[in-house]
Amino acid sequence: MSICYKNYKCSALEDVFVSWSKPLVIPTNVFDKNSSGKILIALHVPIGKTKIYQNADVWCNFYDIQEWDPSTGIEEIKINATDEASSASTRLSTGKGKNLYNLQGVKVNGVKKGSVYVHNGRKFIAK
Repeated sequence: MSICYKNYKCSALEDVFVSWSKPLVIPTNVFDKNSSGKILIALHVPIGKTKIYQNADVWCNFYDIQEWDPSTGIEEIKINATDEASSASTRLSTGKGKNLYNLQGVKVNGVKKGSVYVHNGRKFIAK
């Protein structure tokens, strides 16, 4: 079994995010390797688990292992001062925007100040 099947290229695959504290045991051919035996994809592991993955079969072949916090799945929140972002933020603050979701992916009708929501694929903090 491979993530990159014979007839398909997966050159667009750049990152793999895992939230397991203990690396799963996976077959050696799941990810394509270069001629040096390295997997040219960045692996993102839970904070404090880099060493465990660096010493685990298959996972140790990733060329780049980075830590992230899987508790929220949010890597960063960018604040955009454009009119569109400001307008969306106002809709969020008042709870009048359409298609508002919480971080669990549940559609919400209103917002709570200081909470993070997703609107049109963007994350916002309600004011």
